[in-house]
Amino acid sequence: MREPTEEDIALGNDNERMIEANLWSYWAHLSIYKFAIPFCAGRHILEAGSGVGYGAAYLAKNGATIHACDASAESVRHSQRTYNEAGLSYSVADLNRPLPMKDEEFDVVFSSNVFEHVTEVDALAAECARVVTRDGVVIVAVPTITTASFAQDDIRNHHHVHHLPPAAWHAKLFRFFAEIRCHGHQAVGHWNSLEVQTAEISRWTNEVTIRETDFEFPEVEIAELNRWQCITSVFVCRQPRSVALAETFAERTPYEWHEATLAARIIAEEKVKREEEKVKRKEEKARHERAYLDKSREIDRLRDEIAMLRGSTAWRVTQPARSLIMTIRKLLNT
Repeated sequence: MREPTEEDIALGNDNERMIEANLWSYWAHLSIYKFAIPFCAGRHILEAGSGVGYGAAYLAKNGATIHACDASAESVRHSQRTYNEAGLSYSVADLNRPLPMKDEEFDVVFSSNVFEHVTEVDALAAECARVVTRDGVVIVAVPTITTASFAQDDIRNHHHVHHLPPAAWHAKLFRFFAEIRCHGHQAVGHWNSLEVQTAEISRWTNEVTIRETDFEFPEVEIAELNRWQCITSVFVCRQPRSVALAETFAERTPYEWHEATLAARIIAEEKVKREEEKVKRKEEKARHERAYLDKSREIDRLRDEIAMLRGSTAWRVTQPARSLIMTIRKLLNT
């Protein structure tokens, strides 16, 4: 891979526009494009929200004819200067507005970590359904928010305007597509360890060894995805609807993730955690008390045995020998 330039760093310095660099986060992002290769190779692709352009170039290198658009003119100019693969083009497009593309123009629409940034996300989903062919595929990847603490962190990210759990994204996309398959996103092998990942994330760029091939995207049911704290939620959408279904409460403002309830949820979770710790301490104390009682009983038993021994004939008969042994030990120690 090429070394990041000052221009790359300037474009990516807000921590939201990923640049091409030997970082764990870059390879995790790139792995989503690798996941898309079987859907994209040999087909006409639209990438909605291409960032600095490395992902579109990656798909083009792997056999796709791809047009990538992004709202940032600066990012598009950088992409056009940097990546020149055959079958690759870029343009500026505001994803909050109708896309400047024809109906059913593309075989695949791909959008990774973009939908959460777009204010008019319903309109974008409708546009994706419009510009993809009837037998085409729309691939949407979004952050996985499956706990109240994840949601709280996501709300602090001022770049994100939607903070939905996977089930809510699924409900939203189902309004526009009749078939949706869900995929989780995780590292494989020894990389699928929090300790290993934390170490890799903190390494310098010349030390990072993970690659886009070190991730997998198992297909799961939405209920499982909604409980799974994986890296990204990926939805593979087919059968675009000519007329979208009505908006639902679940995908608009699902109660359990509404911002006004987050504080209460976090407090409740902390209360449960404290109660669990209290029970654990109580169980530990009871265990120590049982161990102490068992030891006391063993001491009492030994005392009883010694008392019985001292009252026995064997103790009296061996008394002279034991006295002699004690005398010799004293002499040896002086």
